[in-house]
Amino acid sequence: MRIVFVLPRYHTNLHHWISKHLEEGDEVKVLVYHNVKRNVNCPVPVDPVPWSRLTSWIRRRKPDFSVLRYGIPDRRVLKEHLRGFQPDLIVIRDPARFFSIATILTALRLRLPFVLYTQAPLHGSYGRVKRLFLSALVTLLHTAMISPVRGNRLERKSLKRFFYLPFSVKTEVKAGDLPAEQLNQQPLGDIQAEQPVLPADRHPDLHPNPRPEQAAATDSTGSVKLPGSGERTGEAKILMIGKYIPRKNHRLLIDAAALIENRLPLTVTMIGGITGRGLAERKELIREYIREKGMGGRIEQREVLPYRELQKAYDEFDLFVLPSRDEEVGVTVLEAMARGLPVICSDTAGAADFIREGVNGAVFRSDDVESLAGAIECCLGDPERTRRMGRKSRWIAEAYHSPERYHLRLKLLIEKVLR
Repeated sequence: MRIVFVLPRYHTNLHHWISKHLEEGDEVKVLVYHNVKRNVNCPVPVDPVPWSRLTSWIRRRKPDFSVLRYGIPDRRVLKEHLRGFQPDLIVIRDPARFFSIATILTALRLRLPFVLYTQAPLHGSYGRVKRLFLSALVTLLHTAMISPVRGNRLERKSLKRFFYLPFSVKTEVKAGDLPAEQLNQQPLGDIQAEQPVLPADRHPDLHPNPRPEQAAATDSTGSVKLPGSGERTGEAKILMIGKYIPRKNHRLLIDAAALIENRLPLTVTMIGGITGRGLAERKELIREYIREKGMGGRIEQREVLPYRELQKAYDEFDLFVLPSRDEEVGVTVLEAMARGLPVICSDTAGAADFIREGVNGAVFRSDDVESLAGAIECCLGDPERTRRMGRKSRWIAEAYHSPERYHLRLKLLIEKVLR
């Protein structure tokens, strides 16, 4: 199979999707919009599509112009890439961008199949007009939309021709030992269902809700409290990864750590890049805030690491925390799970899909410092429970987010929906 990913820029959340295609012998091309400096760690070479003459002219007169979102690509170069590669499928990120619209028009002209890739939740809150518009759009284009975010499937219906395609990660335990015939027997409905790829007896402790003896109780603040049998000795190590932008909520984690440091000895390591306008200055503001809170001896800031080194760095820690508000996915949560860490995120993060409350981590109320502090104490208060949660994180990543599972669901989508 030949597959093209069309993206504003390459992000490492696609690393295992692309790696799996290469492992299966597929040919992969990645097209990005001009900005090649941020397109690193991709398993295949990244091909930039230059700006159109109009966009270049505007950029010269208005340097602050948002090229990634509003710029128009060079249609001639884009067409040459697609016509020369002749893909079996084009995956187009963020269909509302001009780059994506140009790719859709080019694909239609060349009669090449494509899907629209978004990180909006499959079961999201869509108004009636938007629901009708999106359903009509994918039907008229004879395509489908895919998302790695499920959303609340108990309260909301999914859109027509809108399918769940999970982000994938590699775990230490291989998911590929399931017989191929059993994998291929999964029904089409599994594209939107949640049945694990692995046999249930491989993971007897995994349940949608904790067992009675594991059930979480909450105090008056809503913080999660679980029964534990042991006390922690030594400092617990917490990891956060995220750029220094406001929605990553670095300050909330600093406040939560300060709130519980006397009850739970801990250290926090923040790894984040500063590529982008104003991010270096914001990193310094966070450093100053750490000093103001008297947490200089507890919280460390590290520079961003190359992708492979970052995967190994997870092993240094006991817990991963994503304090972000309104984070679409947060694939770092999955990466931490694959390395055997319990995980925490807010209830407005798409990564909440990956967490089974009290089983492999906790979900806190967004922007609520006491709720986050309680979630941290829940996960770190008892070392044995911390280790048990970490093991279950790895099981969940293996069962629901293996590269094999992604590849199978994509094949089902192509064979049953797009043909």
